[in-house]
Amino acid sequence: MQDKILLGFLLKGNKTGYQVKKEMEGSTNFFFNTSMGSTNPAFKKLEKNQMVTSKDVIENGRLKKIYSITEKGKEYFNNWMNSEIVIPKIKNEMLLRVFFFSHIKQNEKEKILKDYISTTEEKIEKLNRIKKIIGINNIREGEFASLNYGIDYYTFIKNWYQTYLEQISKGDK
Repeated sequence: MQDKILLGFLLKGNKTGYQVKKEMEGSTNFFFNTSMGSTNPAFKKLEKNQMVTSKDVIENGRLKKIYSITEKGKEYFNNWMNSEIVIPKIKNEMLLRVFFFSHIKQNEKEKILKDYISTTEEKIEKLNRIKKIIGINNIREGEFASLNYGIDYYTFIKNWYQTYLEQISKGDK
């Protein structure tokens, strides 16, 4: 999947691996995590498969590799965008912990839930700060929709766990 993400960012223009990583940190990283350690090998593979080209440039005395998407890369990306989407299984570590809550004490359950709710609130605040900074006029429609999805998703998660915390605090199941 990382290859598609990299190609998608290069569709916006030529970039270094570092520039792509920085853009990912403020956008796709909220719903699809990638690391710089996997980005560089992915770029090498894309280059080997002729989906990107690279050019070495010296900028401020530093050697930088700038990547560009090729026509083959654009076609590959477009084919992926138009392919069938498989709905993934839910992978949620917190929900897995809730599943096993019967094995821990009540005060431990409440602490875990409160900590998770707090972390989720921080994510919502961070996404709202990003939204305020960039505004709707500075990003493309899909990027803005993805940002709103993230806010709505984490808001749902926070509210669900808050309701669950209230239920178990009262002794409800």
